[in-house]
Amino acid sequence: DNTSTNTTDNSSLNVTGNAGDNGTGNNFGDNTSINTSDNSSTDISGNAGDNGTGNNFGDNTSTNTTDNSSLNVTGNAGDNGTGNNFGDNTSINTSDNSSSNITGDAGDNGTGNNFGDNTSGNTSNNSSLDINGEPDNKFGNGTNFTTDNSSSTNICDISTGLCTNGSNAPVPVVNPPASGGGGGGGGGGGGAGAAAALAAGAGFFVLMGNDGGGWILEAPTKVTEDAGATLLGDATLEYVEINEAGTEAYVRLQTRIGSIEHTLPLKDGGDGTKHFAMLDETTGEYAELSFNPATREYYYQETGSRDGQAYAVKAHGWLKAK
Repeated sequence: DNTSTNTTDNSSLNVTGNAGDNGTGNNFGDNTSINTSDNSSTDISGNAGDNGTGNNFGDNTSTNTTDNSSLNVTGNAGDNGTGNNFGDNTSINTSDNSSSNITGDAGDNGTGNNFGDNTSGNTSNNSSLDINGEPDNKFGNGTNFTTDNSSSTNICDISTGLCTNGSNAPVPVVNPPASGGGGGGGGGGGGAGAAAALAAGAGFFVLMGNDGGGWILEAPTKVTEDAGATLLGDATLEYVEINEAGTEAYVRLQTRIGSIEHTLPLKDGGDGTKHFAMLDETTGEYAELSFNPATREYYYQETGSRDGQAYAVKAHGWLKAK
């Protein structure tokens, strides 16, 4: 516990640890502080086998990377393992032309990066924070990432290709779909569409934005295609907006056959998660958006038929306040 590293003035620190099954490559106790400044670099690499952890950081860990410096944390683990594990109250601070890169890779049934409750990230002054997890990243409750206009925060689940951009820089204005349920490019085909309700998961993290005024997708997101890959191609969820009253959501998919647009009325929200859904009785297209205002996390799912071919797509990410 209470480990502190300070790397400064054009210096570098390299920490490498390796372990077998059920082991931990590098184990840092509680209250660890990793400080890198003044054109310096800190590289931490941990490797473990099945049921192991590449790098383990205890509660109250803080990283502070500033003044043209870089922090690189790479953790690898086998099946049922965790690439990088960070305890509660982890703080990742990056400023003044610096970068923080956290990459976790785990095998089957594993977690790339696992963060405890109350994780925070602060990225400012032309800096970047990149968190990449294979297969995914998991965050506890009360997590909060803030990014100024000159910087970027990117958090990606490698297995799905879904990323969240935490920058609060202005995004292109895209007009919402016209109200009325269906629409978009391509001919409408027959066929029934149905989808089970999507329940939002536990709180992950909060992105930039002021409360109130509605919610919006910050940047187009590639969807996961369960069916219809040939029909839709490399489809993206181009636009999502929840109006200020929280009574309707507007959604647009961009596909190789054109755009598919929907207006989804609010169905319920008694569990703290807002559920928007629509069913086009003519085409059989069904769309559902679940959104948790506390965590700003959304799940989207759509099924239907176009040009006689069935399709099913889904997406997951976070919205920002308008």
